[in-house]
Amino acid sequence: MINILISCSGGFSSSLVISKVKKAAQNKGLEVNTWAINCADIEDNVSKADILLIAPQIQYELPHATEVAKAAGIPCLPVSQADYGRCNGEHILETVLEALNR
Repeated sequence: MINILISCSGGFSSSLVISKVKKAAQNKGLEVNTWAINCADIEDNVSKADILLIAPQIQYELPHATEVAKAAGIPCLPVSQADYGRCNGEHILETVLEALNR
């Protein structure tokens, strides 16, 4: 099970991205638990995650999120505007797998 935490501004687009990442994982025979939170809730959720992804609309939070993720011992990555905008779950999942060396 891979626990993927996506921090966003709480909008509708996150649910679309999550569904595409879950579908990509299912197609690869992988189990993922993916959820989205508001950037204000990173500290409360990071301990449950294997990786933290930062949505493009809150890239300004990346330095703080990276610091919090590092303290929790997990990687923190920005999601590209292209992948997020196109809901490219396959590429987002590949990025996660590379970051986790899986």
